[in-house]
Parts: sequence; C-alpha cells; structure tokens
Amino acid sequence: MYDTIKAMEDGVAKKGRKLLFLVTGFFLAPVFSISPVLVPHTYAAGGVFGGKMSVVAQCTCSVGHVISVGPPRPGTFHFVPGKSKLFQFNQISKNGVWVLGIYTGGSACLVVAGKFCILIPHQGDIDLVGTSR
Repeated sequence: MYDTIKAMEDGVAKKGRKLLFLVTGFFLAPVFSISPVLVPHTYAAGGVFGGKMSVVAQCTCSVGHVISVGPPRPGTFHFVPGKSKLFQFNQISKNGVWVLGIYTGGSACLVVAGKFCILIPHQGDIDLVGTSR
C-alpha cells in the first residue's frame, strides 16, 4: 500500500514540475522574444551620428576631445587625432557647426580634476566625420 501511495505522489510531483515548467515558459517566452527591443544599445559596435555640435570638452589627461552632438542623431563622441578621419572644412572643435559621421567602440577621454584625472563618458570614438563651414 505504501508503494502505491509513493508512486502516486511521485507521479503528481512530476506532473507538477512539468506544469510549472510549461506555465513559466508560456509567460517568459514573450518577454525573451521582445527583449532586444527593451534592452538599450551598448554602442560598442558603433553607428552613425549627425547634428549640430554644442559642446567641446578637451581631454587634458589624454589625447583628443569629446563633442556633444544634437538631433537628429545625437550623442557624445570622442575625436582622436590620428585615428579619426576629418573631412572638408575641419571645424571639429568649433561649437555650432553641423557634423555627420561614423563611430565605433571608444577609448578613454580623461580630464584633469584637481590632482586626479576623471573619465568623460562618451558613446565611442569617431572614425569618419565631416563638418559644415
């Protein structure tokens, strides 16, 4: 009699685990299928940018400067002399000009802050950039 009861309990436990797995899978499948939409981009791969430049921050502990670009493709990007290719008009350090370019994963831009250097956050290093006059 005890063996029969034990077998029935095991059967119920197995069915319960299967049911729990199916229910969990049913609810999590939609979450995982739309997760690429919900997770923000990490920009390590790079992309395009373009808009009016508003701020230029010189990297005083490292090379280059970080620019802030407004809409339509906004962000902050690191211009690295020797790595970043600058096209016609060469206005990359002048506020108010329009820029259009391509960027990839970034290197550090460091600025002096007292006795230390702090990191200026940006989305990536500029590979190619053109400016307005």
